Amino acid sequence: MQSIVLTKAVKVTIQDLAAQLNLTTATVSRALSNHPRISDSTKKAVTELAEKMNYRRNRIASSLRSGKTQTIGVIIPSAEINFFGSVVHGIESIANTNGYNILLYQSNESTEYEKKAIETFIDVRVDGVLASVAKETTDISHYLELQNRGIPLVFFDRSKDMVNVPSVIVDDFKGGYIATEHLLQQGYKRIAHITGPLHLKIFNDRLNGYNSALHAAGIEVNQSLIFNGNVSIQAGKEAMDYYFSLAEPPDSIFSVEDFTALGVIKAAKEKKRYDTRAIGDFISLLTNLRCLLL
Repeated sequence: MQSIVLTKAVKVTIQDLAAQLNLTTATVSRALSNHPRISDSTKKAVTELAEKMNYRRNRIASSLRSGKTQTIGVIIPSAEINFFGSVVHGIESIANTNGYNILLYQSNESTEYEKKAIETFIDVRVDGVLASVAKETTDISHYLELQNRGIPLVFFDRSKDMVNVPSVIVDDFKGGYIATEHLLQQGYKRIAHITGPLHLKIFNDRLNGYNSALHAAGIEVNQSLIFNGNVSIQAGKEAMDYYFSLAEPPDSIFSVEDFTALGVIKAAKEKKRYDTRAIGDFISLLTNLRCLLL
């Protein structure tokens, strides 16, 4: 029987490269960093030897010297939401093109997970943070900690009002307006709206768009047709149970996002009420609208 002996890999250092080439460690370091003061011939010799000896740069040491880790922290509410998968794909593509890596963290809609994400980002010294706020988050003191430490922060999709913090967001007021206007154009009058947590700007803006579209059509907003949801399939089901209990149920429903809409469809199928095919078509309309508004 043939025996296999496992040997511990030898870690190659800058000092090893310098000794082989009879150069100083500073020269080797600059050559690996493509420093303009190092000749092309020296850069080539250093690069070829580094590759031959399987040298891997110590990123931690490099980041301590430069003050940069070339890493961006990204917080998303959930990877199960297709929209955020698309956003992460775009972030990663642009980051890689510019020599950055991303450190992805799911908050799972939890403030505590957000706090853990930010603690991790601070510990590993990310160069900046992109964040979409969890639906549970009302206290934003953990985000203030990033500001206190001078770490750049940008909100996307779901934002909170913070001084000197930019946001990349959809025109959610316009989206809510257009979605409600679409239902009005189909001849519906008793249009219900299932909201998301209204402490988040995204959901508050969509509600305001809904209200404005009704006002523009000369229809008074009926508060009994507005159901406060929490962005979940269960919220859609609970909203439908409520609407079915009304003496005069709505003739159409504007759901704030996809998971809630899925709950609406499930409940409508179980009760055999409403045209669920039309609801599905409308969800597609809202998804496309969101992409267009971006």
